[in-house]
Amino acid sequence: LTDTAVAADRADRLTYSCADPHRRIDALFVDPRITVVDHDVVDTAQTRRASDHFPVLVDLLLPVTG
Repeated sequence: LTDTAVAADRADRLTYSCADPHRRIDALFVDPRITVVDHDVVDTAQTRRASDHFPVLVDLLLPVTG
């Protein structure tokens, strides 16, 4: 499987904890046939209030079948 953060060269974006981000414990792994277009960690005042983890936002390009 492909780690989307590594594929997008964004593995330095930490997800935990919102108060003091020092670990990347939230991840998305995809099939190698899927292209990772972008990967981001959403750090806003609203996401800091919502959880102790930052959400991960990933833009993917799915393979065409048929």
